Amino acid sequence: MCKQWNNKFTLKAIHAFGSLFHFFTGSNRFIAAKAIRFFPKMAATRLAWVLENMPEARDLAAKGDLLFGTIDTWLLWKLSNGQLHMTDCSNASSTGLFDPWKFTWSGLVTSILNVPMGILPEVGDTSQVFCTCPESLFGTSFPISAIVAD
Repeated sequence: MCKQWNNKFTLKAIHAFGSLFHFFTGSNRFIAAKAIRFFPKMAATRLAWVLENMPEARDLAAKGDLLFGTIDTWLLWKLSNGQLHMTDCSNASSTGLFDPWKFTWSGLVTSILNVPMGILPEVGDTSQVFCTCPESLFGTSFPISAIVAD
């Protein structure tokens, strides 16, 4: 699948326009566009594979019953009793679906991989109070005030 995506005309056009726009504007954002590549170990390509090859996953996503995230997203989900579907930019960028210049999910990459935006977590600051862990989980409540990727 990755070889197929990397050879798509759309991706080749993005690389060409990225080079052209970088030449005229000098903006590093456009040089990054020409560096987009897909690899089998990326979370983005694994998610795309699941959505493409498991019809039940695509159906759940269409109904709003499927969510995606990294381990921090899952931990926040569990520590908030299923109330919070969030991540931070350091974890979001590790998926290959995040645009670090806009600090949001990349519409371009998600459309190339056919990943619905609705399954992606909200992206917050690395150090903020995300939620307060309920007392019922550990016998005391405490704030979850940071998440960081390695």
